[in-house]
This record gives sequence, structure tokens and C-alpha cells, in this order.
Amino acid sequence: MISVIIAGGSGTRLWPLSTPEKPKHLLSLTGEQSLLQDAYARASMFANEVYIVTDSSHSDLVAEQLPVLDKAHLIIEPGRRGTASCIALALAHIKNAHKDDPTVAFSHADYHITNKQGFADAVKFAGASAEEHDAISLIGIHPDYPATGYGYIKVGSRLNGAFKVDTFKEKPDLSTAKKYLESGEYLWNLGLFAAPLSVFEREIAKHAEKLFAGYKDLHELLSNDKQVDDRYLALDDEPIDTELIEKSKNVVVPGTFDWADIGSFKDLHDVMPKADEFDNAVKGSQNTVIIDSKSSMIVTHNKPVAIIGLDDIAVIDTEDGLLVCHKEHAQKVKDATKQLKELSNS
Repeated sequence: MISVIIAGGSGTRLWPLSTPEKPKHLLSLTGEQSLLQDAYARASMFANEVYIVTDSSHSDLVAEQLPVLDKAHLIIEPGRRGTASCIALALAHIKNAHKDDPTVAFSHADYHITNKQGFADAVKFAGASAEEHDAISLIGIHPDYPATGYGYIKVGSRLNGAFKVDTFKEKPDLSTAKKYLESGEYLWNLGLFAAPLSVFEREIAKHAEKLFAGYKDLHELLSNDKQVDDRYLALDDEPIDTELIEKSKNVVVPGTFDWADIGSFKDLHDVMPKADEFDNAVKGSQNTVIIDSKSSMIVTHNKPVAIIGLDDIAVIDTEDGLLVCHKEHAQKVKDATKQLKELSNS
């Protein structure tokens, strides 16, 4: 099996920790290794080969963090496009390097997973299911709370350990998410899937004609040792979900590993080690004081920080900026970075 790790994104929801110059997957947020390094370690447990797809502005940092990665397996996007284009480029590289029909698993670099073996087992089973059912095999997770920030997959009939996909559901409101949780019929959609290369080709040709034309052109250019930049930048900026996954023939495998998408400081606080019995978390300098506060977090690198009488607060202090916010409003950090950028340009 081949693993492709998508290492993209601008990291605006975790500003000022994560910046466009060094987004979250390149940061050590939950341990000594970066999220990307953790992702590579997981992939190496089940894949014969690991590819990384990243933007040209981050390629040097990726190579620096993964010195063991073969240079031929570092796929560089000449500019940011949606995941559909990114996946087409990766498949074109793989087809150019392989004469057979390898099974390819796609994942993202910003997952937080501690049960690496459980993850590896799930991906291997998804690959086998894709081969058995001649379909794209997704991996989903049984929800443990009514999340409104994730997409959902409604499972259909059982297929020897996997399930047919019934429908895809976008991020629901809280009431709907509670119904999904209570029904037991829904899985969180992780954006993680696998299939033989030929299945990806067939499904893209059937459901995304423009993307397939771009894929064929990219492969032809690569096979003739020509630059792909102009053709790649001409591709539409679309997500793979709406371009392909939600239209194609799919099965889904329920994963049993732990999983978190660190998309906000609330998510980050959930997975950080706690500094005291009041669920507070501290990262960086230990020159911090927390008084009469609970479920809060402090991330600082060099200056003393104190919080007093504050619950559910994130205090993030770096050289790039200072953020103080209630964790329940952490999804609005992206809006704040947009306004800050507008102010700096005015």
C-alpha cells in the first residue's frame, strides 16, 4: 500500500501559534514531534511507500522535518489549490512511478492520533475492503459527542466488516447532531480514504471530467519530464469531497482508534496534558501562574503570564501576536486574523 499525506493549509484558526509561514501541521502542538512527523510515523507502519504533498512555500520545512523522506516522494504544489487538484497531482506522480495498480490511502497531516497501531490496522483494512468491493473505502469514527464541526457519513448495509455508504451529511446544527449520535447510524467523516489507483481513475473519469482531463495531462507531462506548474494552476480550486467522494461508489470502515482534528484552541486544549486538577493546560514557558481558573490554557514562549478568575480561556502569546479568547469562540480566530490582515494593509 502507498500512503499519501496531504500537508497543506494556512493555519489561521490557530493564530498566532500557527501562521501561513508555518502552519499547524509543522508545529509540535501535542508532543515533541510535529503533527506531520507523527503522521509520517503512522503511515510508515502500514505503507510500503509514503508520499507527502505540500505547497511550495512549505516544501523546505517539510524536507527539514522529514530527512528520511525520499526526495522523489515529496510532491510540491506550485500554488495552493483544493484537495481535488492535490489528489490528482499525487495520483499522477504515483502512476508515473508504478507499472502495477497500487492501492493508495490518503490522509491529512493535522490529525492527532495516539493509537497509531489502531490507525494503521484501520487503513490496511480499508485498503483491503476497497480491493474486495472495487470501490473507494472511507474510514469513519463513531461520534462520542454531538459535534457540529464535522461532516457525517450515514452507514448502510453491512459488507463483511465494511458498510455501504448511505448518504453524506454536512456539518449539522446541535439538535441534528444529537439525533445522529443517538441513532448510532452515523460516523464522523475524517476525510480519510483508500482505493486502488485504477478505481480512483475510473471514478474520477465518471464523476469529474475536468479533473480527469487535468489528471491525464499532469501524468503525460510527468512521464515526459516536463514541468506541470502551469497545468496544475489551471485546475479548478475544489474539494475532493464534492468533486468525487460524495458522487462515487463508496464503502466505509468504522475505525476504533482515537482521533482529533485540531481545528481550534478548544480542540488543542482537549488533547494537551493538563497542569493541574482544574483541567488547565500550559505549554512553553513554565513561568506561568493560574489562580482561581479552570479549563483554561496558556501557551507562551518567553514571557511570564498570569490568569486570575478566568474559566475556559485561551491565552496564546508568541512573537507573531497575542490572542486572548474564550474557547467557545475559538472558531472565530480565523475572522480575527482576516481583520488584522486588513488593518496591516490599510
